[in-house]
Amino acid sequence: MRREPVTPGPGTDDESEIYERLFAEAKEYVDACRYRVCSTELPFRFLESWIQPVEPDDRDAVRQHALKLSHKKLFRSRVPVDLFTYVYEKRSFPKGRSEGALMQRRFGQFQLLLRYVSMLYMIRSSDRMRRFDLFDIENYDELVDRIFADLHDGTLPRVNYRPFL
Repeated sequence: MRREPVTPGPGTDDESEIYERLFAEAKEYVDACRYRVCSTELPFRFLESWIQPVEPDDRDAVRQHALKLSHKKLFRSRVPVDLFTYVYEKRSFPKGRSEGALMQRRFGQFQLLLRYVSMLYMIRSSDRMRRFDLFDIENYDELVDRIFADLHDGTLPRVNYRPFL
């Protein structure tokens, strides 16, 4: 009888090690930047672990499904949320505002801003990227409005942005 190799699943030591390593690297980086990370200076290597994997059709289903998949998908769904919460607390935003719908909305905006940075790298237009603090949470509404204005007014090259945003 031939035995198939066992691959690590969610909750294993391998998953924890990967998560801990990625989260520690991210925390070390944001600590060194004093919780202010400029869009034009973000190392590309962090984009993969900071952007939460999302399917355009059903974000909640993807998030729940990711918890049941491989350790790679699991850590990719945890690092962005944990990092955002960590910086939110370190930047001393008013207590009580970090809960509920507002926190979810701000996290969604954070993800959109990261996708904007990633998109401009991918289409080789990083020279047109707006310079802003990725963790300037209180100004997210204005930042998101400016980015969408750039998409519509021709400031950014004409491509299909739907897969990115």
